[in-house]
Amino acid sequence: MQKFCRWKIKYLSRQPVRVTVFSPFDDIEMNGVVTSINTARREVKLSRGEDDFDWIKLEDVISAQI
Repeated sequence: MQKFCRWKIKYLSRQPVRVTVFSPFDDIEMNGVVTSINTARREVKLSRGEDDFDWIKLEDVISAQI
C-alpha cells in the first residue's frame, strides 16, 4: 500500500520520473510521466508521448525518482 501512495504523489504532480525496472537480463531505465494507476492490476502507466507508453507492474519497479 505504501508503494501506491508514492506513485499517487508522482501521478498527481505530473512531473517526469525516471523508473528502473527489473529485467532478467539487464535492468531497464525508463523516463516519462505517470498518467494512470491501475490498483486492481498493481500497475502504473508511464507515458513518453501521445502514443508511446508502457504499463509497468509495481513488483518489477526497482526505483523511481522525480
